[in-house]
Amino acid sequence: MLSLVAGLLLAATDLPTFAPADLRSDFQGFRKTLQDFHPGIYRYTPKEDMDRAFDRAERTLSQPMNVLEFQRVIAPLEALMHCGHSGVNPPADLVTALGAQSLQLPLKFRVLNGSLYVAAVYDQPPALLGKEVLTINGKKSSDILKTMDLAMGHDGTVKSSTPYRLSNGRGFNRNLITLCDIRPPFQLTLAGLVGPTDIASGITDAELVAKQEKLSPARKDTEPNGTIEFREGIPIIKIYGFQGELAAFYNDAFAQVEKSAAKSLILDVRGNGGGEDELGRRLYAHMAPGPFTYYRDLLMNSDHYEYVDGESFKAPEGFLKKDNGGLFHAVGHPNWGTQQPLTPTFHGKVFVLMDGGSFSTTGEFLSTMKEHKRATFIGEESGAGLQGNNSGPGRTVTLPKTKVRFSCPLLRYQMNVTSTSTRGILPDVPVTYSIEEILAKKDKTMEIALKMAKG
Repeated sequence: MLSLVAGLLLAATDLPTFAPADLRSDFQGFRKTLQDFHPGIYRYTPKEDMDRAFDRAERTLSQPMNVLEFQRVIAPLEALMHCGHSGVNPPADLVTALGAQSLQLPLKFRVLNGSLYVAAVYDQPPALLGKEVLTINGKKSSDILKTMDLAMGHDGTVKSSTPYRLSNGRGFNRNLITLCDIRPPFQLTLAGLVGPTDIASGITDAELVAKQEKLSPARKDTEPNGTIEFREGIPIIKIYGFQGELAAFYNDAFAQVEKSAAKSLILDVRGNGGGEDELGRRLYAHMAPGPFTYYRDLLMNSDHYEYVDGESFKAPEGFLKKDNGGLFHAVGHPNWGTQQPLTPTFHGKVFVLMDGGSFSTTGEFLSTMKEHKRATFIGEESGAGLQGNNSGPGRTVTLPKTKVRFSCPLLRYQMNVTSTSTRGILPDVPVTYSIEEILAKKDKTMEIALKMAKG
């Protein structure tokens, strides 16, 4: 249905509506899936609070709604679980239509200390660059950011991941439409400029991608996920993502470090969104002072799942072991149990650079480094929670009536840490930036790390 009328209805905001009975049917499927399958639904929010929120939201489904209105009802519920791997998205064909229509603001934004700034302009007056955005179409930027934050999942009480996600890629531009219903023509008020700034039309997703790529080319899939360089005798290892042939890279990189006889090492995992669990553990093992336990536990609610959209999942043979309480432990995971250091092993000082994009597998590695006091952390709070995440096997579920999609990870990762903090990994040396420093591409984090590493 959406694909037949998307061009017309996106311009008129007259999206297909669904009867209350259909909305409630999808809502109940959404609720039951999370309650039965999600291993971390009550990890940070007590069951009674989740139940009250579900009940309150279901009572609002008494009138017909379109898909985006329905998404705005259920997205805050998924976010209330405080799971960074969980989220709600519009139907797939609507996302395609959104990308094809001229709807998005032709600007790139940066969220800094709760404020919104223009970080790049695309065919717009250069005077807008670096300005703080006060309102968009009459709505305060602070209210817009709050709406987005309440509908976007993040691990525990981590403060850095949502600003990072809104400041990178096209998340903020898309969310203006889907979560805030803000569409062209756009009118912005900006600090330091007299009167409103009018932007009559938007920009397509393809155009936005092309313009972003021209200003800041993205890394290609063919580029290595790990690099090593030496600056003034200090080895700097950068891990872009935990994928590919990193095990071989680790062996080579740490052999180079050993040969150099360096006493300090800088490890940069900023913007590393994660990847394969085993590669995070292996990286720590090259710096481990002795045997270690990476995970305290790995839990699933079941070994077999039947989803509301008719799909199913069954755990591989031997992967899970059921306990007397009915929970399943992922004893077949390669990171399960006592782990050993790997050679070459670096025993010197480690300085880790991290930010709100240091997520998932990266967070597991950082948690272990933090627990064993194996590094000095520089930058901002990690985007991943100290305690671990909910991810691993799982899938995006499509609700039968509205086709709204939501993610449901199945495996709860519990890191072997003594702290009970619900935050991310906090920096020992916090580093903040002004919009002027960002536009100048100043890397204070690396400058501080080099100074500390040189002693």
